[in-house]
Amino acid sequence: MYSKKMQQIVKLKIEKLVFGGQGLGRLDGKVYFVWNALPGEEVEIEIIKQNKKFVEAQAVKIVERSPYRKEPKEDHFMSCSAWQILDFSQENAWKRFIAQEVYEKLGGLSLQTPPDIAYEEKESEHYRNKMEYHFVQENDEIKLAFYERGGLKLKSMNEGCLLARKEINVAAKEILIWLNEIKAPISALKNLLLRFDGEKTLAGLIVRQNIKFASMPKISKNLAGFHIYFADPYKPSNWLPEKIKVIGEDFLTSKINGRNLDYGLLSFFQINENMFKKALEDISQFVDEGSEIVDYYSGVGTIGLGINKKIKKGVLVESNPEAVKFAKENIEKNKISNFEAVCAPAEKTFDYITRDKIVILDPVRAGLHTNIVKKILKERPKKVIYLSCDISTQARDLKYFSALYSVKFLKLYNFFPKTPHIEALAVLELNKAK
Repeated sequence: MYSKKMQQIVKLKIEKLVFGGQGLGRLDGKVYFVWNALPGEEVEIEIIKQNKKFVEAQAVKIVERSPYRKEPKEDHFMSCSAWQILDFSQENAWKRFIAQEVYEKLGGLSLQTPPDIAYEEKESEHYRNKMEYHFVQENDEIKLAFYERGGLKLKSMNEGCLLARKEINVAAKEILIWLNEIKAPISALKNLLLRFDGEKTLAGLIVRQNIKFASMPKISKNLAGFHIYFADPYKPSNWLPEKIKVIGEDFLTSKINGRNLDYGLLSFFQINENMFKKALEDISQFVDEGSEIVDYYSGVGTIGLGINKKIKKGVLVESNPEAVKFAKENIEKNKISNFEAVCAPAEKTFDYITRDKIVILDPVRAGLHTNIVKKILKERPKKVIYLSCDISTQARDLKYFSALYSVKFLKLYNFFPKTPHIEALAVLELNKAK
């Protein structure tokens, strides 16, 4: 068990950045993982928590400064984008280095050089088309907030977030003004979800109590639709909130490879669309004309429908009912006759995995369920295309496949600039029988 937060101050030299985003240092036989610290820096740290093997901490004073350190633009940067302090070219270099370490240690790969990374420096800010804010009340005023990194305490912010599309921050401010005007009870407010599709912004207010508001925010050019959801505190944490009120627009639309794809506030959709399109171009190169595919964890169909023109037949498998509803509508609206969408958990839907199909995977951070891995190893489809938002679980899964498959392509994508997160695409091909 971790100890409670301590105020002990320790001086430490930082060796490198590691998976997760912290700087690594060593002292008295212990490993220290330190936020707000860069390689080569000597820092004074405040210990946050520790056990017998390692310590988690945050730098509170930079004694010796890295030449690559940048001044953060926000006082809440540790909550949303802890790598605001790092030069962007170095960010990409360290993401490559970290990825090589992870794939070699956890995936058993032998890489001659770090994987290539795709990035857009001009879009390293205001790139997120989705944001989730929490609330705090200070001096009788409701404010937007993020959780402090590694803690349960909420930290308020004066404006929106540097990562969010500017349109999202404008809409969030309007909703905040409305909440303060009607004196909404802070105890009822859980969080605020906002999404922007390039033309319009939708917002969803998630509440802990099924209450009626005296008024609703005005629909405007900044806010095309407003939804209220009830998150029952007695339901499991993975239980989807219940939509109880809608004014204005009910869904968003983005164009992916010439296809207009609709999606809802609670549907999974790529957060950095421009970088996703780069990944989709790479995926398309490994799908032969006339192939049959099954696309697991498909959301509203962004990958499968995005490369539909090359495919003879495709199946989208997704467990989120709202996403599947939109996937079916996207198939119909785009007049796609060779696809179907199935609402089912991936780990319980095996029949679509066959030797003659290409299997496309885009799982959540936890990676693949063992049932999926076992089915692929049993059926031995000719090709597996695996897009991941967590390279550690992807590396683990690649090791599972290594007895039968070889990694033919591995590339990183900086979907989330100014954060430690790394997206990666791996293409596996079945080894030829000896």
